[in-house]
Amino acid sequence: MKEKYELSNSQKQIQQMSNFESEGNVCGISASVIYKKPINVDAIKHSINRLYKNNKILMTKIENNGDTFYQTIDHTYLNYAIIEFENENAFIAFCEKESKISKKISDNLFNITVAKIGNIEHGIFINLHHIIADAVSVQIIINELERYYNDYLFNINSKNNTGKYTNYLTDEKEYLSSITFKKDIEYWQNKLSKYGCTYLYNNDYSNLSSKRF
Repeated sequence: MKEKYELSNSQKQIQQMSNFESEGNVCGISASVIYKKPINVDAIKHSINRLYKNNKILMTKIENNGDTFYQTIDHTYLNYAIIEFENENAFIAFCEKESKISKKISDNLFNITVAKIGNIEHGIFINLHHIIADAVSVQIIINELERYYNDYLFNINSKNNTGKYTNYLTDEKEYLSSITFKKDIEYWQNKLSKYGCTYLYNNDYSNLSSKRF
């Protein structure tokens, strides 16, 4: 099953910014955590599956039809790996290398690597594209994964997240075509004109490369 949506306004900006990326991982966000305890493989697999199921944004892929970009949510998408590392230094070196690789919007937008570090530690490495999340979101994802992991270990029945990513996408589209939005634009135009400023709203980012700032 796949769902298809337009890019949000902020996603359109990031998509255009990614076109100018030449070197480095400008649009990529990554984080890693090391836990001083052995890993329970069944618990981490269950936790990752639950994480994907409750966060549609992690199933998102960016596709294009000519010059028009859109996003699809693939409910069958699940992307993670469990890798064994000899020690912490080997895992840290892996994370540093992966975080420097340029992440394109045509790539998998969310990757998670589970590290088995020797026999007494484990780690998590998350790498995602800014078009689906920000740095704060990474910490939220890690916290949620930890909660699901502990739920499995200690047989806790905690609640899933209630907010839905797709609601945000549809709500924004409705707002941008509403009378409320037009009134908001008029308000800020009038407000800023008192200070000699002009507020111009434009949600067309197709020609961003030729605009001056």
